Amino acid sequence: MKNGVDALPDVVDAAVALSKGDVKGAIGKLADAAQKAPELVAQAINKAASNLPPGLAKNLLSDPTFVQKLVGDPNTTQAIKDLSAGNLTDGLKNLAKNQEAANAAIDVLAKDPSFKAGMDKLASPRRT
Repeated sequence: MKNGVDALPDVVDAAVALSKGDVKGAIGKLADAAQKAPELVAQAINKAASNLPPGLAKNLLSDPTFVQKLVGDPNTTQAIKDLSAGNLTDGLKNLAKNQEAANAAIDVLAKDPSFKAGMDKLASPRRT
């Protein structure tokens, strides 16, 4: 319970940002709060991510398993901020510092049709 109280200022800032339509800012504040109350914040990130535009970042941040693994590791807080900002490259680089979250991300990405199509294209042999 104390952890939830410690995270309250960041959660309030996230709510204010969300009320202003700043979904990316809200998720960033929730990433800060995650270091204080990871379970609570994982649920909030999942909910806030439902307001992101369709795409890989939304798919990742909407997945409960992925977000739980991500918020539980202080080294990957920046990955949450990068992903919510649509900066997939840096987000995935920062995510690589957390093997459990990286594995959960692979599971989510493998289900995305556009990502899978791109990977299939890369894996297919080139014709000469």
